[in-house]
Amino acid sequence: MTNGETDSALGHLRVVEIGEIPAAYCAGYLAGLGADVIKVEPPGGDPNRMHGPFAGDIADPERGIKFLNANLNRRSIVLDIDDSGGRETLEKLIERADVFVECTTPGQLAALGIDDARLEALNPGLVTVSLTPFGQTGPFSHFAANEAIISAMSGVMMSQGDDERSPVVLPCQIGSQLAAVHGAYLAINAVRHRRATGRGQRIDLSLQEALTFATVGTIARYSQRSEIVTRQGPRGGPANIYRTKDDKYVQIAIFMTGHWRVLSRQWMEDAVLSDDDWDSSQYRTDNEDLAQILIQSFVEQFDRDEFVEEAQKRGLACCPVNTFEDFVTDDHMRQRGWFQKVTHPVVGEYETPGQPFIMSATPWNQTRPAPLLDQHRDEVLAEIETVSPRRETYPAPTNGKAPDAALLDGIRVADITRAFAGPIGTMFLGFYGAEVIKVESASLEANREPTRPLFPDMNRNKLSCTVDLRSDEGKELFRRLAKDSDVVVDNFSATVMKRLGLGYDDLTKINPGIIQIGMPGMGSDGPLNNWVTYGNNLQAVTGLSLLWGHPDSPMQNHAKGVIPDYVGAAFVALSTAAALEFRDVTGRGQFIEIAQVDGQGSMMGPAILDYTINGNIWGSVGYDEPLAAHYAPYGAYACLYPDTWIVIACETDEQWRALSTAMGAPHWADDPRFADREGRRANRDEIDHEISEWAKAFTSHQVLHMLQKVGVPAGVAMNSEDLYNDPHLRERGHIVRSTHTTWGTLSHHGLPAVPSLSRATAANRAPWIGEDNEYVFRSVLGLSDEEISKGTESGVLR
Repeated sequence: MTNGETDSALGHLRVVEIGEIPAAYCAGYLAGLGADVIKVEPPGGDPNRMHGPFAGDIADPERGIKFLNANLNRRSIVLDIDDSGGRETLEKLIERADVFVECTTPGQLAALGIDDARLEALNPGLVTVSLTPFGQTGPFSHFAANEAIISAMSGVMMSQGDDERSPVVLPCQIGSQLAAVHGAYLAINAVRHRRATGRGQRIDLSLQEALTFATVGTIARYSQRSEIVTRQGPRGGPANIYRTKDDKYVQIAIFMTGHWRVLSRQWMEDAVLSDDDWDSSQYRTDNEDLAQILIQSFVEQFDRDEFVEEAQKRGLACCPVNTFEDFVTDDHMRQRGWFQKVTHPVVGEYETPGQPFIMSATPWNQTRPAPLLDQHRDEVLAEIETVSPRRETYPAPTNGKAPDAALLDGIRVADITRAFAGPIGTMFLGFYGAEVIKVESASLEANREPTRPLFPDMNRNKLSCTVDLRSDEGKELFRRLAKDSDVVVDNFSATVMKRLGLGYDDLTKINPGIIQIGMPGMGSDGPLNNWVTYGNNLQAVTGLSLLWGHPDSPMQNHAKGVIPDYVGAAFVALSTAAALEFRDVTGRGQFIEIAQVDGQGSMMGPAILDYTINGNIWGSVGYDEPLAAHYAPYGAYACLYPDTWIVIACETDEQWRALSTAMGAPHWADDPRFADREGRRANRDEIDHEISEWAKAFTSHQVLHMLQKVGVPAGVAMNSEDLYNDPHLRERGHIVRSTHTTWGTLSHHGLPAVPSLSRATAANRAPWIGEDNEYVFRSVLGLSDEEISKGTESGVLR
């Protein structure tokens, strides 16, 4: 089927998926965009079918909520690939696929004869996305790992939460989901690259590397000022949680000096906080304990909803800290029609999370429930006889690009985003070859402080020009830039671009193929569409702040960071790739709305399904998350030095016995109380105590290697120093160095995933404001000396 027949971005692509749940999530994003996904399951089915919680609390392979959430919109066939007949069928499916998504142990498929050479022989244009905990290479590539271990080793769980308690794993499998977005993004770009060059390739995606980005510039912060980034506890800098009069909570995010003045001077009328010294963000950080006391005293005079309403009237980013039930029943989300109903032949009708973003020309595909085990065997096998191998149907390369051309070579992006999500999203496009032109104005406040590395960490691989979009002349110059661009991205509130005369209808008149992305925090419709939000607020709105913490931790100590910003950024990359692929095939551009509340909400799927199917309301999960019930033992255990931790998450009895032996307690393996997972969970307190006593005699890295040597899933809860010095990340080239104007040379996180053929880099510098005016004004916009001089004098070009 063609795109024109399906109105889907990827309706012309076929995907084969095999392996663990990160592959399911990755293939799921491609399926949501319209691709035909064939899920290959082992005999007995995907193991996640039998991981709880279960629909109706009935343990059954068709009722596992984790599986139901991760496997919408695909077909299922069971193949035993250890058997020659099963391998032969898998190879025939691969011959007929555009993309092969796999999450297997490095070397597992090669040992069965399905190595890179064999894949190329079967299908020279095949795009293979390999998602593994630590990548295909490097000293940790064969480490035993799962969701908990990746949360630890990526640094995510040390970046947020209660600093008086053990760090907590990121819930709802958000780690796997976020990494999977990057896998889908690069899969689509590699398909576009194949169309241009005729060559397929492998995308090596390490979940650890894909998640290091979600730690708020930890490596750059350590590089610049040796800062140990760890859990904030009750502190929150510019974004914190406060208790209200009705014993509920609000999340306030104050990043800009103007917003600080509105809060402290105009609303609070506080004599202390109104002093000019507080206009400095560094001063506010240095004195945040005093600020929190005074703000808390003010906030607790109001009920929650009253305070939020008044704050939003004043243009302040403030939202309720929702319970999970608050979010699922939220009137704003309900009026927008975000939740979607599906009907499963065993479970019946239930609601799922809605689309992560809205594409005007290619609606998200969310109509089919997760498949029954082996449900589509007959039709999939029949298609092997009727569908030609892809190598026989690939068109000739379209433009003769070199095989190592960057995935987004020739794509220009006009970037007018600020803060976090937008700049990081466009940076991801720059990593893989897009020319990203950041359009700025010297009159608008930005987070560009020489003493802080966040701006360069989020704006690498970009150019900067200064244009005042408030002037008619500036708007006209932007139209000229948009005419010669492929993508325009903004993260203003929903109506700003239209008011400027730069909305999608305006830009399509000068560039019919333009792809425009808007990023309103709460969406462009619904009763709260005008709310001012940052990622911190959306983490609170979607229930993540409540979920991500210990049940007995004070709410002010819960996670209050910006995971939704990293989610939104990844969806900028994915939606751009999908829209470019659709335009390549049809010639049509489109408008994309990435409401960050939708993106983050879409990643709360397991908790949403447990509510809509079973009526269960998740609270603060700590180490009792329903999805992790198959881990035993499971927890973060303190090690020799202060605030150092080892995370252990045993999934099998064999791993438990290996742990017992490594600890010098082999008798545990014979203790009938601990013989199975249920017994170990029932005796959890005793086991946790013994592990804690043992672990505190060693460093976290000692325990890591002691346990990994015997195959026990274990991971250091890494802080910024651990990440900066990590030998595995270093050997894989994930720690890169960039020399920036003003900031000098800094180290940063590298690529979220590595293409085997196409050029990519995360090491190009971030620009100082207006640093590339000469190139943009002359070479891109074609301005004359006279026009540049006139624009500079009038303030349009500064």
